[in-house]
Amino acid sequence: MRWILRILGALVLAVVLLGGALLLLPGEKIAGIAADRIEEITGRQLTIAGETRLSYYPVLGVRTGPVSLSNASWSDRGPMFQAESLQIGVDLMALLGGDVRITELDAEAPAILLERNAEGAVNWDLLPEGAASGAGAPATAEEARQITLDRLFIRNASIRYIDAAMDSDQRLEGLELT
Repeated sequence: MRWILRILGALVLAVVLLGGALLLLPGEKIAGIAADRIEEITGRQLTIAGETRLSYYPVLGVRTGPVSLSNASWSDRGPMFQAESLQIGVDLMALLGGDVRITELDAEAPAILLERNAEGAVNWDLLPEGAASGAGAPATAEEARQITLDRLFIRNASIRYIDAAMDSDQRLEGLELT
């Protein structure tokens, strides 16, 4: 009986320590790591301004201030994506298993700029050179991690599509998406 109480006490202590560690995580540092990882994968700079806070309930995640994702190097029209704020929720158990399961992505007033230049290159192609042909594919199942998105909320969005080859410039504003 004593061993059972000791084991239960150790489990309770571990849960309390893990909970305390989660409460002390700095939101800015986590956002900086995510921004660096996105830049590493896409070659585009992700800028997160303002306060970044962690949320624990009802969803584990991060809430940011204004964010922007830089455009293709050939474009001179500003960021490809901007939003007043983002809230990203993740599934903790899937994350501990190595998969990224985004339970919620909530973007407030995003402005998305989609472009095709005269040569046919598009700015929404975010994969590095050779990745589409398999050169950037993971070598093992361990390297291939699943990324899923459960819910997406977008409010007051605007999309601008510029096609230089067709000399067209189209805009959609006030979009809502769930």
